[in-house]
Amino acid sequence: MVAMRIATLLLMSLAAGACGLEGEIFTPLTDRGHVLLPGAQDTVLTGRVDVALAGATTRAVRADGESLGGTTSVSDDQGVFSLRFPGVLSARGALVVAERGAQAVFGLVPELPAQPSVFHEERWIALAEVHPVLAELGVESSTVALLVLRAAHLNGVAVGALSGDAILDAMDQALALMATPGSSGAMVATAVATLQQAASATTQGDSPWDLQSLSGGSVLRAEWLANELVDLDGDGVQDADSAKLDEALDEAAAELNLSVCYVPDRIKVVFQVELGADLKDGNCATLDPYKWAADTPASRVFFTGGVHSDSPICDEGGQEGCLQTDEIEPTDQLLGAWEPNLVPMWDDGTHGDGVAGDGIWTFEVELPYWDPSTSASGAGLRIGYKYTLGMPGQGWTSTEEWPGNKRILEIVDRNSDGIVVRRDAFGDEASNKDKANALKPSAGGCGTNAWASEPVAGCGADTEERMVDTDGDCLADSWPDPGPVVPLIQACDEAD
Repeated sequence: MVAMRIATLLLMSLAAGACGLEGEIFTPLTDRGHVLLPGAQDTVLTGRVDVALAGATTRAVRADGESLGGTTSVSDDQGVFSLRFPGVLSARGALVVAERGAQAVFGLVPELPAQPSVFHEERWIALAEVHPVLAELGVESSTVALLVLRAAHLNGVAVGALSGDAILDAMDQALALMATPGSSGAMVATAVATLQQAASATTQGDSPWDLQSLSGGSVLRAEWLANELVDLDGDGVQDADSAKLDEALDEAAAELNLSVCYVPDRIKVVFQVELGADLKDGNCATLDPYKWAADTPASRVFFTGGVHSDSPICDEGGQEGCLQTDEIEPTDQLLGAWEPNLVPMWDDGTHGDGVAGDGIWTFEVELPYWDPSTSASGAGLRIGYKYTLGMPGQGWTSTEEWPGNKRILEIVDRNSDGIVVRRDAFGDEASNKDKANALKPSAGGCGTNAWASEPVAGCGADTEERMVDTDGDCLADSWPDPGPVVPLIQACDEAD
């Protein structure tokens, strides 16, 4: 039906001089969740590995080693490979990894952009045209990637928080450092070459690299080094761990100049909701996510919400630290405007979702932002929201988490990473539910929920970005992972 409508519009435009065509065709693309359109065409990344690694299996991973999605590819006898990604996928600072036996090389991809629209043709990107060091993945590209990843870590940001241009600049700096005789960068390059030579001769089936720790920590697997005679720094002594390489990485990466400046008045907000068996609620009790919502095979998770009436609203234009009046309706629409089963969440590794099929559904949105600690009201943007489980266009009945209540959230970047991530459990009545809250008094519950910036005596507040429990002991221990979502970055000379 959509294809037929588009074709009809095109014919009408030819007859009418294309007047108004943009409004007919392109408006639905930005009307989130309202119109089902054909999927975006794929993005294909092409490159080559050192010919000595012909036949290597290539794949793309995030900086933390988790799969980026897309296909894998086996390089041909000339080392050429191609990786195909969904057109909706975008990423910065991803790694292309090529592995054959124990040998592994990688290259850092500054930016993999999503297709601008569903009307664009399949896009091909050649790594050789992105940066010269990516013309052939090998020792040099691997060393550059290690240095830039470590530099981002030392600056307290994920590499994906950098703009594509900032990553390219850092790669240039890394190459120059590696070419300096006697530098720590040159030592890292020598160590990588030594490891590659050892990997080509070993009988071990796995590579020495710990892909989950390339950004920070020990980049090599100690159990691999224990079985090899590898001298990382050329001092004639076998190295049983990666301490010397890690030290040289830190020293070299500290010389790279990275600038990270967040957009001051907008922020990425990521809502993640877990749905599945064996989940715990805010009281550490077994959670029944289907108390109010029907568990049917065809159902999926949706998000809806809007600006909360407690949000500070500007009296007139030009004020700061409050929501402009003309921003209220657009913000409501971005959040679903309290229409159930309209704005989809995703658990397929796309649209900001980290891992496909892990039971964590994701909705990513860009919202107005100001720092509550420096605003006159002392409050940030406040929203209400709810998750539903149903079919597109279905009503509230048998799909909502609970009737008569909503979740509330104040948009505050508590861990200063340029992203607000809120992780919830579907149907948890002891979380940030605004009223009739089931959180026990021993945990600070008092039957309702107050804004953290306006505390109520004797009542806990669960209304902001917060840490989550990752090891099952019911104690919050780490900030939720934003997955592939990266902050909004601007050139530092443009920052306020």
